[in-house]
Order: sequence, then structure tokens, then C-alpha cells
Amino acid sequence: MYLLFISKNNLEVFKNKQKVSEISWTTENLTQNLLRLKTTFSKKFRVILADDFISVTSLLLAQKEAKKRTSIQAKFQPTISEDLSQTTWDYKIVAHQNGQSLVQLIYVSKKFFDVFRNAVNSAKIKVDLLESFSTTISRFLPAKKLIFLHYQDLVVLVFNQTPIYSQVVKKKLTQEDIDHIFTYSKQCFQVLPQQILFAPTGDIAFNQFDFGNLQPEYTSVDPLKGIIHSVNKIGTDATTTRLEVPQKNIENSFPKWILLIPTVLLIITGFVVFGPKSTNQNQINPAVTVTPTVTAAPTPTPFNVSGFKIKVLNGTGIAGQASETVKLLESQNFAVQNTSNAASYDFTQTQIETKKTVPSEVVKILTDTLTIDSPPKISPKNLPDTSEFDIIITTGKK
Repeated sequence: MYLLFISKNNLEVFKNKQKVSEISWTTENLTQNLLRLKTTFSKKFRVILADDFISVTSLLLAQKEAKKRTSIQAKFQPTISEDLSQTTWDYKIVAHQNGQSLVQLIYVSKKFFDVFRNAVNSAKIKVDLLESFSTTISRFLPAKKLIFLHYQDLVVLVFNQTPIYSQVVKKKLTQEDIDHIFTYSKQCFQVLPQQILFAPTGDIAFNQFDFGNLQPEYTSVDPLKGIIHSVNKIGTDATTTRLEVPQKNIENSFPKWILLIPTVLLIITGFVVFGPKSTNQNQINPAVTVTPTVTAAPTPTPFNVSGFKIKVLNGTGIAGQASETVKLLESQNFAVQNTSNAASYDFTQTQIETKKTVPSEVVKILTDTLTIDSPPKISPKNLPDTSEFDIIITTGKK
């Protein structure tokens, strides 16, 4: 899969973690440049947008308000300037706490989206996935922490490896910018950031900012790694944001195949009138037997397994293994809320840990689903009642 990163001025194409092309773009030449990329590389791309064009914000909502897309739109609309009904947007439930849901909303600027959609449709490019740059740099940060991250000109609030707020800084980072983010965090989530990260360090390391009692840390973030290993393509609507690029309705479109109907009818009529006659008037024409193609429907599970909160850990370090496990689970209607790396990569056998409230029948379905080369190991110890997840699956080498 080719990756297309669209920044404010450039189109960058990546393949196998290597940049293979970079060209500048404007609203006037975007279609032409996409056609060039299609001819040179592929007609199918995974698109990453700079946060200049795509915005991330979040709210704490009552759990019943977070169950329907319409209610989520109604709650967020007064807080943002974009008309959500005029652009593409999606949401993700990041966490649950005290009867409330932390809901992330991600939406594309309508001005950019109209230009981008027209260019994609004109160039006949297939967009496999559309997401924000802030999403890609958040995937490998520490889990279950509210983190303030500064990356180049981007400031992001990240919780549980998911951006919940992003801001493009138009000039050098100032104390005013930091105070604004901290105020937003306190007002919206009743909590302040727990960790401060700068990446890359650059000269920002020599600036003195007031973060209260927190000391900033300096780290390196590999955005491309986040892009390559994204599992954001799969999951339920509540667990992943999947922005789409719908085509505009084309009025007065006329399907060309209809023009073939008169020709086909003429051929059939000619055959009936002038075709060979049977010499035996009492002979019964043999019936034409049509063998229908039967598609086997997936075997439904006898339980509503989608209600269990599941986390998948990669216990081998093999890239993409957790994603494959997620696909297996979702084929049986399980909903995976989180994926991450295990504490070690020494697992030789897939392991299943559950709360004691998980029925044995559900454990049996899990075992059957995950049995490929060998059945998974069922942990003899139950997860604590206070665990955020009902089921934790750690992948093994077998």
C-alpha cells in the first residue's frame, strides 16, 4: 500500500518506509498531480492529512449520548466552527469513566475537503484510509496517560494513544499556547496533562516553560512507524475513526449499458422468428437448469459478544500480528477497544485472560476463533473486577 501524506504545500509518497516521491501542490494543480501519482505508483492510496486540514477535539458525554451518531453531532456542533453536515467526520470513544464517555471527534475542513474530493474523484483515486497526522504520532506513546506532545509546529493532547485535541502553532511555541491547552484540558476533562513530551528536541529544549509540577521530557517520534502499523482501519464505529471520501452525486447520469438493450432484443427476436424449427411437435424442450451460487453465511454466535470490552496485546513483536487477531475476533462479532504491545515479546502461545463474569460459552467461542496452529492458553487467574477490559488477549508465536 502506498502512503500519501498531504502537508500544507507538498504531496509525499511513501512505500515500505521509504519516501519515493515529493511534489508541491496547489488547489489548481491537485487533480493533475494526483493523476501523475496514479500513473507512476498506484490508483489506491492511504492518505494522511496534516492537521492544517483536519481537526481533532473531544468532549465528555453521558454514555447514552455517546451511543448515536446524531446525538454526538448535536453535542459537538456548537463547539466547532465547521458545519459537520457539509464535510466528512467521524468519532471514537476513547475511554469510559464515572458514567461518562470520552468521545473524540475528527473532521476535515470543508474548504479543503471540497477541493480534495473533487480532485480524488476526477483522478479516479481510491482512498483506502483518511486520517490525521496527529493520529499517526500518537500510536506509540504511553497508554492510559494524558500527554501533552509538541512535535514541530503541532501541539497535541493524547490519551490512551489517541489524539483528543490538536492545534497547529502558527509561530514559535509560547507560554500562552501552553496555558490555553492546559485550560482546555481542565475545563473539558477535569484533569491536567500527566506527562510533557517534546519531539524532536531541537532548540525547544532550551526554552523555559511553566508546566506546574511537571518536568518536560524529550523523545523521538517516528510518524512513519505510526502510519505503517496503524490498526485504525478496522473496528466498530465507536472504537475507530474511519473518514471516507464520498463521491458527489452526478446528475443526469445515463448508464451506457442501457444502449445495449435494443440490440439484445433484436437478436432474440431474430432467433425466435428465423431460428431452426423442431421436427417433432410433441417434443418437450429441455429445461435450462440454473445452478445458483450459494454464499455461505457466517455462523452466528449464540451470544451477544459485542458487549465485552477486549484488548489485544502483541506478545511476539511481529508487526501486524495484533491486527490479524483483531480481524479474527471481529469475524465473530467481538468488538476490540484497544491494541498495544505486551510487556515482553516472549509469548510462545496465545493467552486469554477474562473476568469471572465472562461466560464459559464466550471463552469457548474465543478459543475456537483463535485456534489456528494450536489452541490458546486460558489463564487460570481471572482479571480483577476493576480492570477496564473484560477480556485481554496476548498473541503468541504459534
